[in-house]
Amino acid sequence: MNDNYISEIPSISLIKPHGSMNWSEQNGIIVIGKEVAQTPKIVKPTGIEERDTYLDNHYYEMLRVFQLELDKPQSVLFIIGFSFQDKHIKKMVKRALQNSELLVVTFGYSNGDKNVFLSNFDIDIMPRNFRIYTR
Repeated sequence: MNDNYISEIPSISLIKPHGSMNWSEQNGIIVIGKEVAQTPKIVKPTGIEERDTYLDNHYYEMLRVFQLELDKPQSVLFIIGFSFQDKHIKKMVKRALQNSELLVVTFGYSNGDKNVFLSNFDIDIMPRNFRIYTR
C-alpha cells in the first residue's frame, strides 16, 4: 500500500523508420496488412531519404518517437537490417550513444558486416555501449 517504488511493465517498441513492405496508405492513413502490399508505404533509397522522411508526417512522428525512446534510461536498442548508411538515423544513434544507460546492439549477416557497419557509422573508437554481432 505504501509502495514508494514505481512499478513499470517492461515493453518493446518496434519502430520501422522507413516503413515496411506490408504497410499501405488508404485515405491518408497507414494500414498494416498481413501480406506484402501492392504499393508498399516505404521511404525508397533515393539518396534524399532524410528529406522524404521529414516531409511525410507519419515518418517524422516515428522518428520523434525513436529519438524519445533512445533518450530513456536503462534501454536497449536492437538494430536489425540497418547498415548505418542513412545519415539522419545514423546521426540519431550516434547522439544516443552519449546516453551511457543505453545499450545499442546491432546484428549483421556475415563477419564482413562488422567492418561495413563501423565504416558507415564513422567512428574511430568503439563506444562501450555499442555491440555488433555477426555469424
